[in-house]
Parts: sequence; C-alpha cells; structure tokens
Amino acid sequence: MIRAIPALLLALATFLPSAAAAHLLHEQNGTMKIVDNSANFVISVPVSALEGVDQNGDGLLSPVELEAGRDRIIAQFMAQFDVFDGEAAGRKVLTWVVSPETHQPDAATSYVVVMQRVFFNEEPSSPRVVFNLFGEQPGEREMSLRATHGEKSETVIFTPDNSQHTFFRGGIAALTTSLGLRTNGGGRGFRFWQILIAVLVSGAACFTAYRLRPAFA
Repeated sequence: MIRAIPALLLALATFLPSAAAAHLLHEQNGTMKIVDNSANFVISVPVSALEGVDQNGDGLLSPVELEAGRDRIIAQFMAQFDVFDGEAAGRKVLTWVVSPETHQPDAATSYVVVMQRVFFNEEPSSPRVVFNLFGEQPGEREMSLRATHGEKSETVIFTPDNSQHTFFRGGIAALTTSLGLRTNGGGRGFRFWQILIAVLVSGAACFTAYRLRPAFA
C-alpha cells in the first residue's frame, strides 16, 4: 500500500491547485474527475467531523496528530464516503490523507485533504456520490463537490439533508441541481414543484400570446 502512495499522488496532482497556492485545497471543497473507468477524488474533511484524532481537543490537527491518526481518518472516510455506478459500488483502491498546508507544513490545520481513486468495471456515465462527513463548526455543514467527465462538469453542494447526488443526468435533474433543489424530501421538494409549475404556466402563457398576436394586430 505504501509503495502505491506516490503513484496516487502523481495521478491526482493534475486535479490540485498550483504549487503557488497557499492551500492544497480550500476547506469544504472537493473535486471528482472521471478518467476511463476510474473516479479520482480530492476532498477536504473538517477535523470536527472526525473521531479520535484531535488528541488535545483544540479543533486542529498538528502534523504529529495527523500522522498518528492517518489510519483512523482513512477508516472513517471509507465508511462515510461511497461512489456507485447504477447499483454497482466502486472499488476503492487507493486512499491517502495529507495536510492542506503547502507553505507551512508544520502548521496545525482545521481540516485535512483526502485523496482517493475508485475503479469501476466500465466507465461510469452517471456516478452517484454519497458523502456524510460534516463538521460541527459554522460553515462546516456543507461541502461543494465539482465533478468533471471529459467536457462535462457539474458542481453540487452536499449537506446533511442532501448527502447524495447522481452526476451528469442532464435534463430536469440538471435543473433541480442548478436551483439547489431536490425532487424528494420535505419542503424543498415541494418548492421545486412550485417553481416547475410556475415556469410551465408562464411558458404556456407566452406561447398563447404569441399565437394570438396576429388576431389583434
């Protein structure tokens, strides 16, 4: 496993900000890139979402705490993060954890960066991501994930109430995503149908007015 880590870091290097960036990845953000039959992830995870790694309880991880808790962090990420293509779960083959600090490697951090490669039997067309690692501090209750697949891209915000999403579905699903809504579950689902009906009614009214215009010209 350890020998495979440099290969993972090299493979994921192109998905990260430039070396000049102050952080490897900003907090509450993540990326997914589909390449052939693999999904490659770089995701930030807040320290407050992890159990048993913040040894002094200051809400930060020092390099010593990160090294000591790396296996525990990986285990929790593996348990709370899943990727599917249809009903088939992806095979998590490589996972590693690093500090986001690039200019101050000895600095303590309020979040860590997890890198993972997931394989499927064939190229996933509409991968479904399940994410359940949210922190306890203000601003840590959502995570923005940007997915790319060739020329296609989509960004979704995960929350405890919206912890899974199927990417690259297109059509009406893309509309719900762009509006930040869901088609099921509570008030947001009802709000979606309200907006959809309003759009349809407005469109029908405009079309009718256009068709009747000659009669009043």
